[in-house]
Amino acid sequence: MIEALTSGELRELLDHKKAENKTLKAENERYRKAYDELIYHVETKHPNQTRHETALMYIKNAENRDSSQVCKNKEALDKDKGE
Repeated sequence: MIEALTSGELRELLDHKKAENKTLKAENERYRKAYDELIYHVETKHPNQTRHETALMYIKNAENRDSSQVCKNKEALDKDKGE
């Protein structure tokens, strides 16, 4: 069974939810600004892609290239060590 709230408890709950909402809106705005910054660094999007899709492709390509370079560097170090 659900208990009835007093007007004071209801006011307290409402104030808490308003503060929580304000915090979430501020956090959302920070994420939106960071996302927009990344997206608008894509000067030329690929045909039939959104800026988001093109940015994601660039990031994935860079990550894959970096990973393969790390592997090549490790292989060269291992070879120098005689492993």
